[in-house]
Amino acid sequence: MSQNAESSAAKPILWCLIFVGAWLAVSGLASFLVQWRASRWPTAEGAIRRAEVVPENDYYF
Repeated sequence: MSQNAESSAAKPILWCLIFVGAWLAVSGLASFLVQWRASRWPTAEGAIRRAEVVPENDYYF
């Protein structure tokens, strides 16, 4: 197999790797931003006095 044929066969794999890497980078950045914004929420002291599971349809609250 010639070098030209090998390099043209590797191009789709390279583009897939670039796409997956970019997707992971954007996804990681979005996750970081959500966590960073949540860390800046105001806090308050308190105590949990009661907790229960309430089924509603197929969800629990």
